[in-house]
Amino acid sequence: YRRNQSVVPQQALALANSKVSLQMARKITEGIRTKHPQLNDQEFIQRAYEKILCVKPTPQESALCLQALAKTQTVLKTKKNQQPIWRSRENLVHALLNHNDFITIR
Repeated sequence: YRRNQSVVPQQALALANSKVSLQMARKITEGIRTKHPQLNDQEFIQRAYEKILCVKPTPQESALCLQALAKTQTVLKTKKNQQPIWRSRENLVHALLNHNDFITIR
């Protein structure tokens, strides 16, 4: 028996809106922050990928993540969020928890 990769939209939506995945994203981000408080965004992306997906991000993935972090940080700063850098990083970790390579059984 061989199971094909599959993620149905309802599964992805449920995980994206799950309080558990958001709480875990915060815990993972806090764990990285505690061990490495002075990381820049590029270094954080590297650590998050390795922790969650057990791989290094490709240059394209890194570039997309850097863009996402920059946009999120800009929005959070305009909304006067007290920690826009770390909040944006939590959002990135949350997205990685919804990555197909994380949630698919192979």
